[in-house]
Amino acid sequence: MILACFLLGFRSNAQVEFGPVVLDANGQAVNTSWGSLSYSIGETVVFTGQDSGFNFWLTQGFQQPDFGIFSDFTVHLSANAESCFGRKNGSITAVVTGGSGGYKYTWSSLSGGPLKDSLSSLDSLSSSSLSSGETYFVTVSDTKDNSATASVVLPNAEVKCGEILIFKGFTPNGDGHNDTWFILGIDLFASNEVSIFDRWGVNVWNGTNYDNTSVVWGGQNHRGEPLPDATYFYVIKYNNIIDKGWVQITR
Repeated sequence: MILACFLLGFRSNAQVEFGPVVLDANGQAVNTSWGSLSYSIGETVVFTGQDSGFNFWLTQGFQQPDFGIFSDFTVHLSANAESCFGRKNGSITAVVTGGSGGYKYTWSSLSGGPLKDSLSSLDSLSSSSLSSGETYFVTVSDTKDNSATASVVLPNAEVKCGEILIFKGFTPNGDGHNDTWFILGIDLFASNEVSIFDRWGVNVWNGTNYDNTSVVWGGQNHRGEPLPDATYFYVIKYNNIIDKGWVQITR
């Protein structure tokens, strides 16, 4: 049960808890440190809000009201490009903070109508129309009818299917950025081999089924020891293709 009394004061937009007031069941007015209260039920009373007319809302018992209680409600979209042109395996994920939970997701695109609702992400399983270069929107609503909206452009793939993109250098200095040699698209080939040689032609590292994560060159030799900054030479075998070239380590 919610009671109201009139008291001059300031406008409050968040829950404020005053000292509890325990009331008996007789029904009478009680003066407290924060005002005068008329009551009818014997439970603890907590001040929980106030409107522009200086009406204070008081909650009896352990019930927590909605008035004035709200955390920032935002949504952020992260997009992953398709692995290669035409593969149609790109994805978009919504990350929500704040609100009151029970989120519902409504997706749409710049060039089309609504997409499949109530999912926190879009991918090739949830939407066959997910296309590179397209702008996608999501509106997220919670159980209190609050909402937040965000948009993102799905990036274009960087390689054609059946090809890889080999970068000419990386910086394995442990700062979390560009610490390993990323070979774009090689993870699409289940059978591949990467061999690294120094300038004297000595094989210093090998990797089979290179996938940029569990099998990846971080600038170390066969024993896991860091190699010195220098130019190294690679031989990459995949899809009946052999690529040769050089890569620079700079720490």
